[in-house]
Amino acid sequence: MSTKPASKTKPAGIDLEIYAEYDRLLFDLPTGPGGGVLRITLNDPDKFNATDAAVHLQLSRIFRTIHDDESVRAVVVTGAGRAFSAGGDLDWISEQVGDYAQTMRVMKEAGDIVRTMIECDTPTQSKTRCCRRGRCCLWPTFQSRAW
Repeated sequence: MSTKPASKTKPAGIDLEIYAEYDRLLFDLPTGPGGGVLRITLNDPDKFNATDAAVHLQLSRIFRTIHDDESVRAVVVTGAGRAFSAGGDLDWISEQVGDYAQTMRVMKEAGDIVRTMIECDTPTQSKTRCCRRGRCCLWPTFQSRAW
């Protein structure tokens, strides 16, 4: 991924239409369209935001889109409801047992999620629930060199 130009200091405003293809993730602008903060919400609270095949695929691609969007200056990733994420959806994981091709595809996607987060120059924070009496905390996920 290429580095964002340092000369761009003020975003023109985040266009959420860029993110319309990611239909399993929710996007909003907690600081308004010109604030530069994009919030991504994992949105399956009934399953504690467990990741299924569609969400996993979208997570493997979203950070490339964010990296290329110069109007996004920071990202917050959170989960709807009481949990950030329970991890992989057990029904989806059980489908992989004995299916080598599917397991390899999922492993590649998992690598893409981590790699594209690391390569994304946009600072990213995860907002998770912690053990401090159920209060929300911000924990750094990956921070770019620019932050």
